[in-house]
Amino acid sequence: MGLKILVVTPSFSQKGGVVEFNKLLVKYGKSDFSVFELRSGLKQTTPGKVVVMLSDFLRFTARLIFTSIDVVHVNPSLGKNAVFRDGNLIRIAKVFNKKVFVQWHGWNPDNEHLLEGKGKTFFQKTFFKADQIRVLSNHVAMKFTELGFRNKITLGNTFIDDELLESTSGLNTNDGVFSILFLSTISKNKGIYLAIEAFQILQSKGVKCELIIAGIGEELENSKKYVTENELKNVEFVGHVEGQSKQHVFRKSNVYLFPSYYEGMPTSVLEAMGFGLPVVCSNAGALAEFFEDGVMGFRIEEMHAQLFADALLKVSSDPELSQTMSAFNANYARSRFLASESVGAIERDYQLLLGNE
Repeated sequence: MGLKILVVTPSFSQKGGVVEFNKLLVKYGKSDFSVFELRSGLKQTTPGKVVVMLSDFLRFTARLIFTSIDVVHVNPSLGKNAVFRDGNLIRIAKVFNKKVFVQWHGWNPDNEHLLEGKGKTFFQKTFFKADQIRVLSNHVAMKFTELGFRNKITLGNTFIDDELLESTSGLNTNDGVFSILFLSTISKNKGIYLAIEAFQILQSKGVKCELIIAGIGEELENSKKYVTENELKNVEFVGHVEGQSKQHVFRKSNVYLFPSYYEGMPTSVLEAMGFGLPVVCSNAGALAEFFEDGVMGFRIEEMHAQLFADALLKVSSDPELSQTMSAFNANYARSRFLASESVGAIERDYQLLLGNE
């Protein structure tokens, strides 16, 4: 294709959905990708944050001046600092007459107040200058339309690394132990305590089960402490996983548990489906729009541990239902969410922005 795409991203050394998305974009894309790694967003004092953000703006400006770029690809989430930073990066890109493609990731409904009053004015002067906004749910698309965004807006998806699914054989039986996987950032908003409490309820019902907790995050030590203080057995913290270690925990598990409070389109759910796991999840983000309750697993409308435990019990007690969900999920994910296919759709959007198709 030959297009020169500058991807604005957190450092590739960091963990998280945005970084993984951007890595796969570069890995599977056919365009000439380069990355602009942000230094802001890391833990710093308030004065430090200001200095680092100003540094990001200056470095970004220099990159646009001294490098040939066709499209700037920005990846915001709905948080105060991220909105301010990424909005101003868009403003700078438009000063240099660059095409701007915005891939909207995380969307916290509690932060929708940022779209009101002065925030709305800021969005109109920055994000609304983008040539295209790609979102992960119709809810977010409607928000931008209601605010007056008139350029191109499209509905897209996150995606799975094809290589991750190369080995999905040997799914776990575990000698009668029902293995539950929680794989995410270890934080309250991702539902770590809901997951542990649901597991606790399941054990109290006499279900022979184990909980695998994969990931790192701000609540890791506190969640370990909670497990210890409540004398919970068969809970394993395995830390951050990727590559073969991620394949291992997916293959070892019987169900994927994802009780997140807010989301865009969680890649880990798509990965779990690709491995043929039934999924018990919340109603957050794009899950409310594509996840078929009772077919792919169970989507829980209210954030109560008892409801997640009840759904896990249904999966554990009905092997035939579990196998049906497993086969459906594997086929669904592989036919819709492979990075090798999904990245091509984004690159076609780049071409259209430049009038090349």
